Amino acid sequence: MPAAEEERLGERTLAATRHRRMLQIAATVAVAAATTAVIGVALVDSASEGTAQLLLAGLPSRHIVGVATILAFLSISYMLCTVSAPSGWLAPVVIGRVLSIGGTLAAVFWGFLTTPWPVIPLLVDGCETGYVVEERSFLFLSSIDVLEQDGLIAIPVLHTSADDGHQPFTAGDYGARVEDERIEGWFALEPGSAARLTRFELPLLQSPNCR
Repeated sequence: MPAAEEERLGERTLAATRHRRMLQIAATVAVAAATTAVIGVALVDSASEGTAQLLLAGLPSRHIVGVATILAFLSISYMLCTVSAPSGWLAPVVIGRVLSIGGTLAAVFWGFLTTPWPVIPLLVDGCETGYVVEERSFLFLSSIDVLEQDGLIAIPVLHTSADDGHQPFTAGDYGARVEDERIEGWFALEPGSAARLTRFELPLLQSPNCR
């Protein structure tokens, strides 16, 4: 093999090795970040005795754990699939690969079933009120939680539900107004212009903030 070609081959091998090492470092950082996020959720839950949850980038505690789980499984799967295992450790590594990939698929599937993930700001005339709404639906079940947001902490203040898996706040099938230092609101229990409405009331936290 000519020296020039051998040198080019060596450079490509070195570049590939560096790229693989960078991806392995990124995967390790991702696992550490996912672990930190889960610890943060657990600390908030423990400090509030289960009455509050962490709200990070629009994701409540439940979905923070979900994203962290998916991220951790993806990262571990990559590390296990790229590691060079000694012959004696081949079977455990293969089992680990299967389990991590299966865990990733299960976490992604469950996440798909429980979308949308981010909370929805509760608006009055298009202005923020200090409340956010977390909606969950599965098949014909629908759950709605209104949360009082204070920075990265959210406290549930109202729990209700809709019919047929409807998510009225995500769909915009709701209205609200300020009346006598409180928020009076209503939302559709099911899709459609003739849908039944249900009403709710919340204390006024702040003057509606229009950004």
